[in-house]
Amino acid sequence: MPILLNNDFKKVWKEKFDILEAIRIIKNIWSEVTQRQLISAWRKLCPSFVQGDGGDQGDTPEIMDEILTTARDLELEVNEDDVEELIIGHEDELTTEELQEILN
Repeated sequence: MPILLNNDFKKVWKEKFDILEAIRIIKNIWSEVTQRQLISAWRKLCPSFVQGDGGDQGDTPEIMDEILTTARDLELEVNEDDVEELIIGHEDELTTEELQEILN
């Protein structure tokens, strides 16, 4: 496929690309943006707009879906209860005794 020369590029740009085409491109790309990506972007742009201290509770269903999808892709027998138990089981900090038991 030949590389467009400067004049050809301008011609194509003027004749084939318009505001409607730009809106279609934005619509297609916007549909791929996840809630998690939006929260991450806003946390960097304006942290006061984002609730929480970094661990957004609103992300949990999306994260759970991502984990379940990955597990199914790997053909693992995992259900939503298993994932929830795993997430809840890691919310609390370990006690000193539990840490010592892990290290021994």
